[in-house]
Amino acid sequence: MINLRGREHAWAVLYALSEMENPPIELKSSLIGAVSDLLCNYPAWEQRLGDFLNALDLLDLEELQRLAWSGPGIDGASPKTRILITGYLQVLLMPVMEPQDQGTLL
Repeated sequence: MINLRGREHAWAVLYALSEMENPPIELKSSLIGAVSDLLCNYPAWEQRLGDFLNALDLLDLEELQRLAWSGPGIDGASPKTRILITGYLQVLLMPVMEPQDQGTLL
């Protein structure tokens, strides 16, 4: 990760996962990679690391890891857990990190 994205990015990913109120008991490479993917896809989230950390605290990352491991694979292959975790996190974090303006009632 350091060679590909730089030290600051690696620090942000590991800081977010290690400073959570309820960190996962076991940090797997798929979870670390998924958080890295999100921060690459949404660079503003890395700039708002405190908000990102607070949003992660709302989630049960161990349960997300379990869901990803039991997720579907293609043609009998094991699931791509990093991709599944990234997708789960994106869907769960978007409303918190990128809230859409609500329309006003007339």
